[in-house]
Amino acid sequence: MALRIGVDIGGTFTDLVALDETTGAVVTTKALSTPRELLEGVLSCVDQAGVRLADCRFVIHGTTIGINALLELKGARTGLITTEGFRDVLEIGRGNFLKMYDVLYRRPEPLVPRGRSREVPERLSATGEVLVPLDEEAVRAAARQLLAAGVESVAVVFLFSYRDPAHEQRAAQIVAAEMPGVSVSASHRITQEWREYERTSTTVVNAYVQPIMDRYLGAFRQGLEGRGFRGQLLVTESNGGAFSLDAARSKPVHTMESGPAAGVTGCARLATVSFDMGGTTAKCAIVERGLVQTTDEYHVDGRPLRIPVIDIKEVSAGGGTIAWIDAGGALMLGPHSAGADPGPVCYARGGQDPTVTDANLVLGRIDAGRFLGGAMPLDLAGAVRAIDGTIGAPLGLTRAAAAAGIVRLADVKMALAV
Repeated sequence: MALRIGVDIGGTFTDLVALDETTGAVVTTKALSTPRELLEGVLSCVDQAGVRLADCRFVIHGTTIGINALLELKGARTGLITTEGFRDVLEIGRGNFLKMYDVLYRRPEPLVPRGRSREVPERLSATGEVLVPLDEEAVRAAARQLLAAGVESVAVVFLFSYRDPAHEQRAAQIVAAEMPGVSVSASHRITQEWREYERTSTTVVNAYVQPIMDRYLGAFRQGLEGRGFRGQLLVTESNGGAFSLDAARSKPVHTMESGPAAGVTGCARLATVSFDMGGTTAKCAIVERGLVQTTDEYHVDGRPLRIPVIDIKEVSAGGGTIAWIDAGGALMLGPHSAGADPGPVCYARGGQDPTVTDANLVLGRIDAGRFLGGAMPLDLAGAVRAIDGTIGAPLGLTRAAAAAGIVRLADVKMALAV
């Protein structure tokens, strides 16, 4: 038997598809994601599928670990070493606003505060000519200062390094020598694109999530090998392709839309509109003449990333998206999600806030006894209490009207994405 396995870990569920290359048989399984130990959800799917990882030729993995670490600001303590005079690139950014008509909009705080940013003398021209040689002693001094500041990961971004990466390469070598065990991301290895702000932002994000992705993917491989897996392990990229595990560990910024991109690629031969409603968000993409549309102007929580990404529109309308009432008495949905732990109230795992899943259960659109193939009975009474107490009573709505309002709001948000 020769198997191929695809596995995607979402915010709420983990999904696995196993293909027997000999017979063409396909098995699909689903299990709750296990945020505290993500591999447990994967192995649960493997066990449900009844396959042996020793028979598997390769595994391809979609992950949201990187983007979740960025959105939740749970990445590494990061430092920046850059060209003299460009220390404030992240602070200055661009003069435009991503949300022009949002009077409460605030720019996201830089992932590297000014106190952990260091300048070193060096300069290239726009054509790659050396104007100022790299001051190696200044790089060493900067690295020592960042090490003393407790930095866990360093981004090295020099002006016009995409023309000639020699200065960045040497600086990265010095930083690695002066800061053993600390991750180093050099911009010429992450994105060779012009525009200093976007290139700096992209490299800093890579440095910010790299340690956590490195640990996670290392543990992922170790866990699979512990079950007998000896094949090739690939990770899906945000552009719909796939790259090696080692490449993903060093350039995790390219996995920001790893899971959703794989879904769009899978739909390319079947549909002109790809739609993916998960536990946290709903995502939509357009396919024209069998070709998936991509963009290199991409933002995560207001931070620009200059990488190729499938053009996906995303809204807070997943199964675990939380419904609430704002100060003006209006019914709202998202952006917060109950995730897999504790999950919607009906999961009976300690969740208190009503979600889209709770609303669908109350409306009878989900069978409480047959959820997840009957393996996970749902708590209808808990969903009823949450919707009545949090939405229905404050707004003077019947139970059915409150639940229907939550679902309609989710539908509108998803329709706008399309």
